[in-house]
Amino acid sequence: MHLESPPESSESIFEEATKSNILDLPSDVGDREENVKAWLCRADANYQDKLLACGAILVAQLRVKVLEETQFTCSAGIAHNKMLAKLVSGMHKPAQQTVVPSSSVQDFLASLPVKKM
Repeated sequence: MHLESPPESSESIFEEATKSNILDLPSDVGDREENVKAWLCRADANYQDKLLACGAILVAQLRVKVLEETQFTCSAGIAHNKMLAKLVSGMHKPAQQTVVPSSSVQDFLASLPVKKM
C-alpha cells in the first residue's frame, strides 16, 4: 500500500501507536483508539505489559521510517517472543500492528489451528 505523506512528529508516531490492535482489549469502534491509548499509558500495568507498550511505540516509529524511506506500508506483531509476533503480524493487514499481552497468549494459542504454528 502506498501513502501520500508519512507522519513525521513524535506526536504522529504516538498517534500511529494508538492505532495498534491489542488482543482481548474491548474494541468498540468509537472508543478503540482511546482504549489503546489508555492501555499504552496505564500505570497499573505489569512490567511485561509496559515492555510491550514501549515495543508498540518503537514498532510504530519503525513502520513510519519504512514508510518515509520506501513509500510502502508494513504490518507488525509485538509479543514476548518471535513466534507469537510472527503469528499476529498477519492478523490486521495492511499497515497495522497487533500487540499480544501476556494475559492473552493462552486464549490466542487455544484458538489457533495446529497448522498455523
